[in-house]
Amino acid sequence: MFRTPTRIEWEWAGIFFLLTLAWMSLEKSLGWHDVHIADHALYTNIYDLLFIILMALAIRSVKLKRYHGIMSWKQGIESGMWITLILAAISPLTQWITHRLISPSFFPNIIQFATDNHLMTPEAAAAQFNLPNYIWQNVVGTLILGTAATVVLAHLFRTKERDKTTST
Repeated sequence: MFRTPTRIEWEWAGIFFLLTLAWMSLEKSLGWHDVHIADHALYTNIYDLLFIILMALAIRSVKLKRYHGIMSWKQGIESGMWITLILAAISPLTQWITHRLISPSFFPNIIQFATDNHLMTPEAAAAQFNLPNYIWQNVVGTLILGTAATVVLAHLFRTKERDKTTST
């Protein structure tokens, strides 16, 4: 009834982890964490599209490798949710690496931008833009996006009854 994550799901979680760190490094190199910080809120959302594409590749991979091309919606849900749960569990590490090693000046820069542009008071900006808050937002965001993507993608990648009986 209840199963543990498979090697494939762990591998895909590792791929997601590396992609996330690569994306954060790209954001930093494009100046979205400093000189072009005004563009950060818009362009950081591209990552969500990459997340969905990667989840699609992961669920498709599970269907082909674990289930040999025949996967139910429930099996797709299980795999996608395991990947999502692993990602949510390691997201504090991802955020720590991002904000302590890749881009340690992000929070001071975004706080300065928000206050200079009268978007927030310095106190509100400091309360919004800090590592504990970003860790919390990332855990919740990962669970929401991962669950939504999993539900839709498991439906799209499920093997339909007609496909199960069709011979080639």
